Amino acid sequence: MSSHNVRTSGEGWMIFAGVLFLLLGLFNAMWGVAALAADDDFVADELLFGDLTLWGILFLLVAAAQLYAAWLIGTRSSWGRVLGIGLACLSATLAMLTFGARPLWAATVLVLDLLVIYGLAVHGDEPA
Repeated sequence: MSSHNVRTSGEGWMIFAGVLFLLLGLFNAMWGVAALAADDDFVADELLFGDLTLWGILFLLVAAAQLYAAWLIGTRSSWGRVLGIGLACLSATLAMLTFGARPLWAATVLVLDLLVIYGLAVHGDEPA
């Protein structure tokens, strides 16, 4: 009976990571669109390098890859797990690089990325 609980817990974490990754993809897409629209809420002078257009394109590309990875995670693909961990690391890095422009947003995305990494790394290889 305990192996059933572990399996259910692992499956739950995979579902959690996949749904959270889907949301992160949507969040990054919103960030990208807002940056391309040159939203006044951004403190563009606080970006480490580049301008809002560059960052908008970067975030839209990452968002598209994250949505694809979320789909792969949902289909229980082992490539989805690998791609998900890599993209969550990339997303966390981008969040840190843009921390000055939108600190609360970047901190939120960073925490969610870390939860995705945990869910996929610790529970991703358990059978569903």
